[in-house]
Amino acid sequence: MLMRTPASFRQLLAAMACVASPVMGQLPTTRLDAVFPPGLQAGSETTVALTGLDLAEVDRLVFSDAGLSAVHGEGLNFKVTASAGIQPGLYEVRAAGRYGISASRLFAVGTLPELLESGPHDSPEKALLLTLPITVNGTTGTDAADYFRFAASQGQRLLLSCAAERIDSPLNAVLTLFDPAGRELHSAHRTHSGDAIIDFTAPQD
Repeated sequence: MLMRTPASFRQLLAAMACVASPVMGQLPTTRLDAVFPPGLQAGSETTVALTGLDLAEVDRLVFSDAGLSAVHGEGLNFKVTASAGIQPGLYEVRAAGRYGISASRLFAVGTLPELLESGPHDSPEKALLLTLPITVNGTTGTDAADYFRFAASQGQRLLLSCAAERIDSPLNAVLTLFDPAGRELHSAHRTHSGDAIIDFTAPQD
């Protein structure tokens, strides 16, 4: 014998089914892709900018060493301070806020004065003049070239290094050293064993 279910009962069952079904929502997840500049000199301070996803509610940076601290500025900018007593090396940094804490990125503390690259330096004529020793923080694009120039004395040993792999950067860097006449002296590539490095002793001034 078939019985017709009253409409009101069917509506009640439907309402119960809706209530019983779990409501699935996807909360934002803080993702830190990069911190720039990616480091600073011990005993100094600098302003860094964050890039990543769902960073709008980030209000603090968490470091793996108490010698590094940060104060939130405007937007995704933070003023980072490295104590004079912190040991040079690589440390972890995470972005934290309303949507939790991100995975870590590497942040470098060095011993040399640091310079933030600015302006176009895409030709030898526009090369940025450097006073050695120094660490230069910069960014570059695909198949782009940046030029720098510096003075070297005869017999002076120089170590030129592009930190990429060491700081979790995907940059596949090539370093090329020229003399004042534009002749190539040395070239180094990033390899499976590490970053591009040129160890050079100047044959003349």
